[in-house]
Amino acid sequence: MREDLDFTPSHRFVKRTCITQGISFKLMKMKPRHAANFALLGWYLMIAPHHGGILKPFDFNAPLSKWEKSESYASKADCEQARSTRISERQDKSDEINSRKTKRILQHAIDGLQHGQCISADDPRLKGSP
Repeated sequence: MREDLDFTPSHRFVKRTCITQGISFKLMKMKPRHAANFALLGWYLMIAPHHGGILKPFDFNAPLSKWEKSESYASKADCEQARSTRISERQDKSDEINSRKTKRILQHAIDGLQHGQCISADDPRLKGSP
């Protein structure tokens, strides 16, 4: 394997994850499969699942293993800050929009984010039941 890697899709994921974790991918001297395991340490912004369409209700009682990983972050503080920022951005957009349908869609997204959780990547609840 070449030292500089050719970034197939799996390598791109590892590179992006390493960047979000503050890890210099080019300086890493390990195989991509090992880098992927290392890069998974961090925090995920988890959003409850909703089935059947964009405005269908969220299932806040679903097990955490069924929730969607929205983004990954290097720390819980980064995750909480990003969640707060995303909520504020959507609230600002909602205030500027005249369309009731668009406002409902934005409010639905805000609701999902307000109930979103920042969860450590090594939290056993993400794996579900054995």
